[in-house]
Amino acid sequence: MAEATDRPQGAGEVSSGITPTPGGGIGTMPTASEPYRPLSLLALAGFGVAVLYAFVVVLGGAISLFTRVPWLMPGWSFLVPVVALVLCWAARARIRDSEETLSGLAFTTWGSRLAIVVGLTYAAYYGFTFFAVRLQAIDRADQFFAELQQGRPDKAYLYAMKGPVKGLEDSDIRDQIENFFNSPSPAGPGAYSQFRHGPFVRALEAAGGAARIKSAGVTDWEYKGGYRVILKYHIDTPLNEFDVNVETFGRDSKPGEQRGRQWQVVLQKGEPAIILSTLKPKPRGEEFHEDARMAWNFASAWQDKINQMKWDEAFLDALPPAEREQTRKEQINGRKKLAEGKLIRIDDKKFWTGKAQRDDILRCVRDTFGGNRGVTLQLQRADMPLVRESDGRVTAYFDAQLTYQEESSPKPKYVVEAQVVVSAAEEEAKRAPSVWRVEGIELESGRTPPERPRGPGGPGGPGGP
Repeated sequence: MAEATDRPQGAGEVSSGITPTPGGGIGTMPTASEPYRPLSLLALAGFGVAVLYAFVVVLGGAISLFTRVPWLMPGWSFLVPVVALVLCWAARARIRDSEETLSGLAFTTWGSRLAIVVGLTYAAYYGFTFFAVRLQAIDRADQFFAELQQGRPDKAYLYAMKGPVKGLEDSDIRDQIENFFNSPSPAGPGAYSQFRHGPFVRALEAAGGAARIKSAGVTDWEYKGGYRVILKYHIDTPLNEFDVNVETFGRDSKPGEQRGRQWQVVLQKGEPAIILSTLKPKPRGEEFHEDARMAWNFASAWQDKINQMKWDEAFLDALPPAEREQTRKEQINGRKKLAEGKLIRIDDKKFWTGKAQRDDILRCVRDTFGGNRGVTLQLQRADMPLVRESDGRVTAYFDAQLTYQEESSPKPKYVVEAQVVVSAAEEEAKRAPSVWRVEGIELESGRTPPERPRGPGGPGGPGGP
């Protein structure tokens, strides 16, 4: 006999497929509860690093947007999203190998995505900024080098001093430099003269436009009130080759200034910094160095003769060596002959003076050897003097300063910057100082001397006049 299908179920019995739900409906049979799986600490760490990096980048970008200051994090910060990715990938591999005993795959997925998206976005911003700034810095440095190679150190100097160059006449440029950047001090020449006579500028000047200048990239860059970019160049001249670091600085224009970022070449101790460890004289450069040594010994001895008023000996040094011995036997009035000669060379286009003092300064320098006014000649030793070769003769140029005294007192009245020019036959230049001769004194600028500081030994101080 078949059992009744509508009999009540016994305690503990379960129907074969359905069960009443608490709400009176019908639902599926519940499965056994899932076992507890601990969260992977690696996944949590990777996700945390990615979130922290994204927060810093977004916060910095927001601040940069409002302050208009670029958000440039240090180079090591690019490792942060890489670390986040490595942690996430390591956690993902560990979770998959754990046979479902660890959880946290979602953290690794979102951490990886966040690190990649934010990291690539910031890298693109950083890279675009770097290449834009680099091109601007190189453009200014190239303009600086071009002016030097074309024999216009005054314009090159204005690129370093942030002064305007376009639209200015050569005389206006020289006035700007001499009035604002070349006032001498008791310690020595003015800033422009130091730049003009420095070894870097001298090396390019001696090359006569034959120097090959090649960019070697950016060695450092940062933002501190403006973009500071240090460029490295390799310079190859007929006499030497060396590397030089050129520091540039660019700041955004202020209201009322010319629009666009304003760039300048920053001079270290008066000029770009030559990396001395890379300086390699070429064979011809070594020969010129020996020529310069002989020329310096001759020129410094001639300086002493002028200052000691040994006029006859000073005049003989201005003659060709072959004529000196015969002339020495004759009656010599050296000072008169020096005054009648053409040792003092004045190029009105190159010799600069203040307009109010020009006539009086010209009168003094033209009467250097003829008047009663005292004059002192002081040569300035250079690390890399200017030496040139032409038509079988070697010519050396030494920077010098002429100090003219008041007519009735030993007080200095004018200071004139000049170059003492000496030359010798190429085949004899290294033989001895005596084979050289004085060609002339080329004048560069003239002005009143700087005031000596007050204090012990100075004007108005104890022991001072």
